[in-house]
Amino acid sequence: MPVILIGFMGVGKTSLAYRLDPNYIDLDRAIERKIKRPIAQFFERFGEAEFRKIEHELLASYAEHKGLIATGGGIVEYAPNLPILEKNPQTIYLKSDFEDLYERIKDDPSRPLTLQGKVGLKELFERRAKLYEAVASQTIDVSQKTPDESLQALREVLGH
Repeated sequence: MPVILIGFMGVGKTSLAYRLDPNYIDLDRAIERKIKRPIAQFFERFGEAEFRKIEHELLASYAEHKGLIATGGGIVEYAPNLPILEKNPQTIYLKSDFEDLYERIKDDPSRPLTLQGKVGLKELFERRAKLYEAVASQTIDVSQKTPDESLQALREVLGH
């Protein structure tokens, strides 16, 4: 079974995954390879519902993978993903408080969801946080932690 990292955008899923295992699977990059375009372009042309179906297909295809998978922050938005995440014994929620995350992502042009403003992002954060907590087998609070401290906490949870 894979180690699956979940959490809100900007929490460090991709960065930590790379530092832990340079051969990790970045689910968003795998999706982009499959759809042959950036996710933002796909969203614009085909919509979120189509994107989530493809995301689900890939997540399901990696269910027996033995490595590390970094997911996109919205993985919990599509109900068929929830049982896959919940059944996996190593679905790890990287948790941080909203203000820390907002400061990290607010000016990032590669994150179109930031265009909805702080209030909209906070609502999204709160909705997703409940879902992350519901499906995670373990939670690591990375609030106020440096990347090195977060990596160490992840290693401890994984027994590395």
